[in-house]
Amino acid sequence: MTKGIYLPADELAPLEVRDFVDFMDYQSVVGGLFDVVDLPDLSATVYVNDEGLIIGLPVNPRATYLWWLCVPAARETSFLVGDAVIIGMPDAEGNDTDIPEDLLHALTFEGQFRVEVVVRGDPNWYTNIARYPNYWDAAAWAGTLRERWTEVEHIRVVPREPERHNEPSQDEPDVDVEPFDENDDPQADNPT
Repeated sequence: MTKGIYLPADELAPLEVRDFVDFMDYQSVVGGLFDVVDLPDLSATVYVNDEGLIIGLPVNPRATYLWWLCVPAARETSFLVGDAVIIGMPDAEGNDTDIPEDLLHALTFEGQFRVEVVVRGDPNWYTNIARYPNYWDAAAWAGTLRERWTEVEHIRVVPREPERHNEPSQDEPDVDVEPFDENDDPQADNPT
């Protein structure tokens, strides 16, 4: 069995962690034959309906944001549609693998998220005080940031784990961020 996530196209529907036995389980979720979309930055693979665009399945915003985050060239030119399955990248023999634990944790975490970047010429990860109410808003912002800030070499969305004493630290104030608005200019008031 392969552990993965069922990602409904309805963005209000909850994600479901599931065990998938074989490709027929993927077909059952996506509603037919499937296309495979690799997300190398996340060490993950997404399965979507092969004919989803042709038969008019709805856009899957969450799967699309993940794809755009990992494959910037696809941003706003292509969309993933219909219900999706997320698992790990295939192993060396081509066998399915479980969704990576860090990605599983991030996608199922209930709390705030932050965006971290590595900029050209510096191997360190950096963030700022901006916090996002869910993974998907952070992923949308990260995609916009990657598109507009040419110095970004790597980008990731990570959960903001609770402080040990349930208090914000002095160097990391608690700041709420409004949901993503594509008309926002990320460099005007939020450089990372």
